[in-house]
Amino acid sequence: MSDDDRIIEFTTNINVVLAGTERKSFKGFQMVFIPILTGDHYYLLFFNLKTKKILIINIEGDAGLERYHGNVDKMISTFSRYLSQIHPNVARKLKTIQPVRLKFPWQTIYNGIDCGIFMMRHMETYNGKLVTARGDVEREVKEFADLDEDERVRLEEKAVERIGERLDGTL
Repeated sequence: MSDDDRIIEFTTNINVVLAGTERKSFKGFQMVFIPILTGDHYYLLFFNLKTKKILIINIEGDAGLERYHGNVDKMISTFSRYLSQIHPNVARKLKTIQPVRLKFPWQTIYNGIDCGIFMMRHMETYNGKLVTARGDVEREVKEFADLDEDERVRLEEKAVERIGERLDGTL
């Protein structure tokens, strides 16, 4: 996909998302989460528009930047290009920022199937500050891993619903 095609598709998708929310543009936003699927693995790209930092939030603790197959750079470029229409100074700065992988205690190299759930959970709970609630999260991760498939699906649906409520401003 060319850069021009990517920005057209990104803009179309963002406009659909924003049309369903109270805010109709990124003006006033401080944090933006962009879920990314690379192969069969989900992770987040987090943009802090206030501090002009970019984080990769990934449950896999041992993944180097090569794991992302250039998708992180493409998304930074695309989002910066999109943002240049609204916040040109922020967009210029973001283009020059190296993304940093967020480190947190519950990262693992053993989880191969729940990355989408972790991604949604991080979107739901991360507020731009260092994550310190290790005990609660470790307990939650173990409890989730021990659930049967039907309960996992129910919790996945509930997480998606809650994220939608946050986007709509009803939560």
